[in-house]
Amino acid sequence: MPFNFFKKKIQKPEENKLHYDPLNIMVTDLRKGFVFEYDMEEWLVEAEYHYDWGNEHISQEFKVTNGTETYFMSVDKEDEVEIGLFEKIKLSAFDTDISGEIIKNDQPPFKLVYENMTFTREAETPGYFNDGETEGDWEEMIAWNYYDESEEYALTIEQWGERKFEASFGKIIKEHEISNILPVNNS
Repeated sequence: MPFNFFKKKIQKPEENKLHYDPLNIMVTDLRKGFVFEYDMEEWLVEAEYHYDWGNEHISQEFKVTNGTETYFMSVDKEDEVEIGLFEKIKLSAFDTDISGEIIKNDQPPFKLVYENMTFTREAETPGYFNDGETEGDWEEMIAWNYYDESEEYALTIEQWGERKFEASFGKIIKEHEISNILPVNNS
């Protein structure tokens, strides 16, 4: 059989298909290794996490850094895109025993005060977490979401297992505040 110089390797469409439009990369297209601009600074996505809240509702969280600060950016696209830029805080920052309240009442207090702002609990959401690295390995958790009166700032209290609790505080930002999204390292 003669060698055909014009024969091309046929590739499956999925092999080269991007998950985003290269001419219009959106916040919902972010992945580990991407960079973007926020608040006149360049940020790198260091890690990517996934949350499954049931009923086909999946949200993402990204560990982002500008070289000096590190935050966790939540991107939730249920009805519209909601973005929050959060930092982990200690439970001791509250004037109430959060973990004790959850153990005793199966939920944290309805109102919390942090940084002289009052936050009201608006949602209790059980779900599953995946670190984005280990496919199929999901960890059960529950999150309670709080917002201040302006809904510009948010708190999240999370329970992992029987007695592991975490808290985070952040600001809700608009999608247009994030720009110049580029895939630097498609890992």
